Amino acid sequence: MTVSEDENTSNANASVQNKQVWASLLSGAGAGLACTIICAPLDVAKVRLQIQGSLGIHKYGGGTVSVLRTIYGEEGIRGVFRGVGPAMLTVPLFWGVYWPFYDNTKAWVRKSFPEWSQPSVHFLSAVSAGIVGDIITNPFWVPRTRIQTLIMHPESSGLSMSTFRMMRTIYEQEGFIALYKGLAASMLGLSHVAIQFPLCKYETNVIITSSFIETNLIFWD
Repeated sequence: MTVSEDENTSNANASVQNKQVWASLLSGAGAGLACTIICAPLDVAKVRLQIQGSLGIHKYGGGTVSVLRTIYGEEGIRGVFRGVGPAMLTVPLFWGVYWPFYDNTKAWVRKSFPEWSQPSVHFLSAVSAGIVGDIITNPFWVPRTRIQTLIMHPESSGLSMSTFRMMRTIYEQEGFIALYKGLAASMLGLSHVAIQFPLCKYETNVIITSSFIETNLIFWD
């Protein structure tokens, strides 16, 4: 093979890798955005239920549907989707960072440590990608939660804040470090990512490489 052919092959491989990175980023962000919009009311209900006890409020109860009905009756559709603005920034950003970092970390680990088992490779890649994603997005999660629960504070119930106004308020009143409150808990919560996605990848590979699909499943083009 000539030098020119080597360069062409190298450029082709680089182009494929770039496409894979962009495909992972865009598909991860798009899926995260869709999930955010669909699940936003459930997240509002969850946060309200979690925080009401610490504020001495006990008006939400009777299950998720009952909580959403109460919120809608008092605040309208805007209340049901409160905090969706920062969520639409945060969730797509997290998954847009997660998948490219996951894929590249996995490729690096496989090349650097070929003796590692596949579950170990997937586990390390998932945890590393999750940590990076959490560090980047945590400053958006804190304002999101504050916005979702702002109406529950009597002194602030009439206020309405945008994401960046809330971030500025937190920074001015509590300092930069306040934007990273809950980061440790978020990292502990990565256990589901470290288990779910590596297991999904592993099972997918097992199913694809087995004869089960050919003998038991029928696919339509």
